[in-house]
Amino acid sequence: MTTLPLILQPPPRADESVRGLVVRHAELNHCTADIMCSWLGLPAMGQPLDVHPEAAAATIPMDVHRLGDMGFGSDGIEAFLGYRVPVTAIARKLMRFCPDCFAEAHYHRRIWEHRQIDACPIHHLKLVSACPSCETQTVWKRGQLTACDCGQDLIEGATRIPLEDCIGVAAIYRLCGVVSDGPVLPASFASLPLQELIDLLYFLGRMEMVLVQGNEAGFGALNMLRDGRVLNHGVRIAMGWPDAFGQLADRVRAARDHGKSISVQYGHLHRFIHGCGKAAYASFLRDAYAEHLARRGDVVGRAWPTFLDRPDGAGGDAMTRGEVRGHLGIGAKSFATLQRTPMWDKVRPVMSGQRGTPQYASADVAALKKRLNRLVSPYDADRMLSVGRGKAQQLIEAGLLPVVNWNRRNRRGEGRSFDRADVEALLQRAREFALGQPPREGISFTTVRIMVGQRPLIAFPDVIRCLVTGRLRGHIANPGNFGFSAFVFEEADVREVLNELVRQSQKQDLTLG
Repeated sequence: MTTLPLILQPPPRADESVRGLVVRHAELNHCTADIMCSWLGLPAMGQPLDVHPEAAAATIPMDVHRLGDMGFGSDGIEAFLGYRVPVTAIARKLMRFCPDCFAEAHYHRRIWEHRQIDACPIHHLKLVSACPSCETQTVWKRGQLTACDCGQDLIEGATRIPLEDCIGVAAIYRLCGVVSDGPVLPASFASLPLQELIDLLYFLGRMEMVLVQGNEAGFGALNMLRDGRVLNHGVRIAMGWPDAFGQLADRVRAARDHGKSISVQYGHLHRFIHGCGKAAYASFLRDAYAEHLARRGDVVGRAWPTFLDRPDGAGGDAMTRGEVRGHLGIGAKSFATLQRTPMWDKVRPVMSGQRGTPQYASADVAALKKRLNRLVSPYDADRMLSVGRGKAQQLIEAGLLPVVNWNRRNRRGEGRSFDRADVEALLQRAREFALGQPPREGISFTTVRIMVGQRPLIAFPDVIRCLVTGRLRGHIANPGNFGFSAFVFEEADVREVLNELVRQSQKQDLTLG
């Protein structure tokens, strides 16, 4: 990339999209957006922004973390307001907007680019994506942000469609740190990766509007995945979890002809939960389904679904080795490796089968499955803590994270995992020391990591140890973000702590010498 110092660069906004920023660059420099992309060394408008934020910083002088949130990414993944989403979730070619937001501030919001966000909960308007005059779609290959190529002013002429109910998108706005009066989602939902959360909420909404209500709204396949009304129902079910899920399951069963098997009685609800595999929401979704079936009390013995834990009174007292493996949902090689780990020691053989083969206590198997469902890979731990790839391994070596020597995602049953509870507890300790007031001269967690990398005598785990002991305290700027990237710090405090760590390291080296 080549920096062009004559380009006039407007100051970016905190929640701005990079495509909107490029168009504002073009407006200020009296050129087209594609020409500006060429000058900035970026892909043409409408193409994936497959550019690493650090490379983009060479021509757009901004904080790397903020550039990532604006839309830069790689490997088919884009950063999105503190989260990471697939590039397929982003509307790259079509510019959607709220005309009233544009009227208040002339910049394009990043949150409008997610395909499944279709409304502005601040003004209760449906997002606009077409010119009211020429009726063409507002594509990103454009010369001005708030004017169509036909000359129509998109703010004054926009067709405003009011929406009374925006609770779904309002919850996502708030989770992404965008000012909104949306509800605070329960912790089990708020801690999910953003795209998995949205997929789950739309699934729950579809069960209510399509399966229970018989698709009275006439949704097509695409509408079911993007219509805000579906998201509204999903958020309301999430807010009442797990009782609201049980009530939903009762309505699903009542709306269907009662067959002999559970899979027929609950239809797609059952099949989705059975097939959710290793999704981040799989554990608590299955737990809610198991609690519902146990409450009904009409599913016992071998009729109990093998992919669900067995609450007290559900299922049999003992399971064969094959039933255990099927219940845990792992392959033969992974199961053999699991049996050599300390986790298997807590599964008691309670009786012998007809040929003397052992059987195992169902309660112990259920407890083991809960433990396995809590395990996350090092990659997932890095993502949960938002610490950067490979950093969780450093936290193991520093004794800050206990490790489990088994990884269900490895085909050979090898590798390491972390208990989700241990990962969450590490961050929770830092959150307990959080400052109530924002810093006067704040810097992001990403900047703190860069500052650590500039001091060879200290390492990344040293900073985490300071955070979880209260030696370094930050302010939680984005409560909806579960990871360390939610924190901002007083720059002077960070420098003081890092310099003290360097002095301690130097003193230790002199002592050892």
